[in-house]
Amino acid sequence: MMENESTHGSSDSTPYLKRGTYWTYDQVFVKSAKIMNHLNKSGQAGVFGVQLHAKNTPTANLKVLKIMLHSIQIFLPKDVNMNIILTGFEPFNGSTTNPSAEVIKNFPVDSFSGHNLILEILPVDREKAVAWLRKSIQETHPEIIILLGEATNRPVVSIEKVAINWMDFRIADNSGIQVRDQAVVGDGPAAFFSTLPVNLIYSQLKTAQIPAEISLSAGAYLCNQVFYSSLYYLSLAENKSLCGFIHLPSLPEQVVEKNLNAPSMSLDTSLKAITIALQTCIQKYPEQ
Repeated sequence: MMENESTHGSSDSTPYLKRGTYWTYDQVFVKSAKIMNHLNKSGQAGVFGVQLHAKNTPTANLKVLKIMLHSIQIFLPKDVNMNIILTGFEPFNGSTTNPSAEVIKNFPVDSFSGHNLILEILPVDREKAVAWLRKSIQETHPEIIILLGEATNRPVVSIEKVAINWMDFRIADNSGIQVRDQAVVGDGPAAFFSTLPVNLIYSQLKTAQIPAEISLSAGAYLCNQVFYSSLYYLSLAENKSLCGFIHLPSLPEQVVEKNLNAPSMSLDTSLKAITIALQTCIQKYPEQ
C-alpha cells in the first residue's frame, strides 16, 4: 500500500488494521471526538495510531485514514454509544394522526440510554423529508437508521426488504405535489436492499407474538422515497450503517375516526415492535 511499511502494518489484501498497528511515518492519533469517545468507553483510547508521510499523495493518506476508521468500527464492542436515527411521518391524506409519528413521540428513549437517539417526525413533503435525512446522515454518521411509516391497509408490521428507484404518488404530498412516474435519483441504481437484519427482526417479532411480515414492496410514495434516498446517500459515503424501513398498521382510533373497514394495531404493540427491532439491530451491528 505504501513505501517503507512497518512489518506490523497492513498490506493491500488486508481490509482493515489490527489494534496496535503503526506505520513507519510520523505518528498521528485519530482525534475525532466521536471516535475518541468510543475508544474511551472501550478502554482502547491511545491504542489506535496511524502514521502519515508528507511524500505520500493526499489520496494515499486519505486511504490510510479510511482503513483506520473502518478498523475502529469493526472492533468496537456492542455496548458503546451509537448514533441512531429513528423517524416517522406526520399525518397526511386528511388524517389527524399517524402511527409512525405516535411511536416517535412515545418511544422509550430511557431503554436506550447508552446511545444517542435522534428522533424526528418527517414532513410528508418529498423535498423537505429527504433534505432532513441527507443533512442528518452527513452530520451524525449514524450506525443505525430505522425509518417508519403507515400502511393503512396492512394488518401486520411490515419489515421492508427493498427500496426501488421510482416515485408514483397515488395522492399529493402535504405540499400539494403529486409526482408521477419519476426516478428518485436520476442516475441511481434500480434498487437497494435494506441493510437491517430483516429476517432476524421478523423472527424476533414472531417470538414476541407480534404480527409481522417481510415485505417486498415499500410502495412508490414518500415511504419508499426516503428509504431509497437514505440508502443512496449511505452508499455515496461508503457508510456501512444498518438502514431500512418498517411500515406500521393504522391505529384503532384512525379506523374509528374515518369509519374504515380496515385493520389496525394498538400503539403499545407498535411501540413494542419497534423497540424489539432496534434492540435487534444494536445486537447485530456491525455484523450484518
